[in-house]
Amino acid sequence: SYEAVCEHMIDQVFRNLENQRNTRALLTKILDKTNVRVEQQVLEDAMMYLEMRHLIVHNSSLIDKAFEQRYGDILSGVKAGRKLKVDVGTAKRALQSVKNLCVHVDRSLVAGGFVHAA
Repeated sequence: SYEAVCEHMIDQVFRNLENQRNTRALLTKILDKTNVRVEQQVLEDAMMYLEMRHLIVHNSSLIDKAFEQRYGDILSGVKAGRKLKVDVGTAKRALQSVKNLCVHVDRSLVAGGFVHAA
């Protein structure tokens, strides 16, 4: 049935994607399949916040060494073993950066004929 297909998609596909450990590799894999190219700065801005979200969800907000090394110069107070500090300003910047990435990807997918413009 339609409902069974939807349930299967949620259980098997989307939850599998959600559990991926490397957000950057997953996004790159998806974009490569469609030949979508995103400006490096747009991608980097969004990736920092997507990786923060990953730490919050999968690591109890604890900063790991890789995050510290990659973003320690950008975010003050980022040290491995400490908890991420997220305030309203950080949340707003995260939303804007990820939205910007989505807009770029969406435009590329429409231009490539993969999806239709609404």
